[in-house]
Amino acid sequence: MYFDPKKLSQSLKLDQLADDISELVDVNVRLAKLEFKQHLAETFARLLTLLVVTAMLFAVGLMLSLGLAQFLNNLTKSIFWGYFCVGAAHLLLLFLVLLMRKSLKNYLENIVLKVLKNPAPSASEGLMLPNKHEKSETGTTQ
Repeated sequence: MYFDPKKLSQSLKLDQLADDISELVDVNVRLAKLEFKQHLAETFARLLTLLVVTAMLFAVGLMLSLGLAQFLNNLTKSIFWGYFCVGAAHLLLLFLVLLMRKSLKNYLENIVLKVLKNPAPSASEGLMLPNKHEKSETGTTQ
């Protein structure tokens, strides 16, 4: 009697096990790629939404500033004093932002860190089912 590696391999079903492991790795790689694409799409959508909202806020702020300047022009019965007053108010706001930029930067960093620590659940997390052998909140097995 001699040692036959093929018979040992067949009896242990190592070929099937290797194929299963290879398929599992392939599925996990595809899942990671899909999750990355989903995260990238969500990030791009957020950035695009932020861009649109910023542009709209800029347009609204510009129109309100021009309207206020025109209103102040009518009050002062001048052609330019309203624009100077609104420009001075904007300059004052700019100086306030520059003075508070460090605390503003820290505040915005904290907001971004909170968002990054608590991201939206991914597609694979939504598919996870509880283990049947785990104890539920009431203490009984399911």
